[in-house]
Amino acid sequence: MNNRYVRKTLAATRNGVVDPSVEVHLWLDELQDVVRDYGEDLRSQQLPTEPAYDLLALLGKLRRARRDLIDDGDGRSEFEEAILLFEGNSQLLCQAALSVPNGEAWLHAATEYAASFDQVLDVGEETRWAVDLLEDLDDAELVIAVAARQGITDPEVENDVGRCTEWLGGHIDLFLPASVYAQAVGQTLRPDLEQWDYELAATVLKFVDLLDEAEQAEYEMQHPIVKPLLPSFVSCLYEQYRVECEGAPLTAFRASEVLPEEAEPVLAADADVELPQRCLRWRSPDGRYLAEMYVPPKPTDRGDEEPLVLVVYRQTDDAPAEELAGQRVWLGSATPKTLQKEGRVTFLLAELRVSDRLCLSVGSRDRLWEALEE
Repeated sequence: MNNRYVRKTLAATRNGVVDPSVEVHLWLDELQDVVRDYGEDLRSQQLPTEPAYDLLALLGKLRRARRDLIDDGDGRSEFEEAILLFEGNSQLLCQAALSVPNGEAWLHAATEYAASFDQVLDVGEETRWAVDLLEDLDDAELVIAVAARQGITDPEVENDVGRCTEWLGGHIDLFLPASVYAQAVGQTLRPDLEQWDYELAATVLKFVDLLDEAEQAEYEMQHPIVKPLLPSFVSCLYEQYRVECEGAPLTAFRASEVLPEEAEPVLAADADVELPQRCLRWRSPDGRYLAEMYVPPKPTDRGDEEPLVLVVYRQTDDAPAEELAGQRVWLGSATPKTLQKEGRVTFLLAELRVSDRLCLSVGSRDRLWEALEE
């Protein structure tokens, strides 16, 4: 039987990175904590809302999970005890749990997450943020589904959470950092979930959508007709965005305008007139450093093997920026180099000629230096 919750073509699943038992054991441990710490309170008439919410969400996760994963866990007895606890006070537990979901807060956090893609985030932080949002929405949907089975509904809460689900569906590509988590959850699910409990099956549609998106993304990355964008093209687009949309200062020289034309070399012995070299200058984003590179006006006898030396120095005293030694230097589409102790780094003309624009970065690829007018 085809199981759309398990995608064996995805790399994390194919390589055995995903372990669904870890997720189930985690849920069982959390359920054990809730029952141990709040068991008596959850049996009372004045029960706490947050533990009630956690109880329903965890029961929902385990109810839609494969039974063999639950039986393999150490918390099976706690799971059975939690079921009895719920059945003994289900009406009040459902009412209390339904008072917790806050769709407005979730949408606010999700909007902030979407906006963060304009910044450079640590991969771990980005993944954790995406997973947290998915888990929070999943918990809310599970609580609604579990309560509905008991005949307890709250149209306002359902509408509120529904808006979150709709937003997620329209931005599912932003949650690709959480695709491994989605694969893990998918592998915990009963393959017959739709036939066994349709309402619980509806809570995993977001994971199905994300798995579909992950499959498409991995296919596009591996497809032979899809080629990565040239760094020079990306730099050109970014430069155009900064200058035209932000009114930002120029961060790149156009290579075709500042590098010598490809032509027959002019031998030094045959040159009657010595033309001045062109000086390309950049300034660091914090204004503390300047960089210079002298470019010959015409090809020399070395042709495209002509070495071009970039010198980085402090603006305050014109001394070499020895404190930046060891940092990576990016210039146009050339392979990044390491800045030497004397603040120098050498590129070959051939390396720079393939660039469209000569954008300079030192230390961080995303911090472009400002190109100064000649």
